[in-house]
Amino acid sequence: MIMTDSPIRFPGLFGDWAFTASSKAINIGHGIYWYGIIIACGLLLAVLFCLRQRKNYGITEDDLMDCILWGIPCGIISRRMHFSRCYVYRLLDQACDRLCQMEEARLGLKKNEK
Repeated sequence: MIMTDSPIRFPGLFGDWAFTASSKAINIGHGIYWYGIIIACGLLLAVLFCLRQRKNYGITEDDLMDCILWGIPCGIISRRMHFSRCYVYRLLDQACDRLCQMEEARLGLKKNEK
């Protein structure tokens, strides 16, 4: 999916203020998109929050870092596996629809004659 630049509008604010922002923050290779930077900042803030709160729960810094270093890659891999599983079902559904269309065309059926 190609992300395009789209206008950001604030109706009723400063006389219907609108501007167009680029979806790419840094244009290196395929580019670094703003949503990736926002997700990375959120993850960093969550790690810093956990590091400050670990003392309240009796968790050592080493155990917390082990959990973070295992949890983040496992979360990314499992998210990708879930996306791939859902995408395969979508491809299979499209293939089944195409096979049904081919069979209907072979038999000379129209859509309303079933």
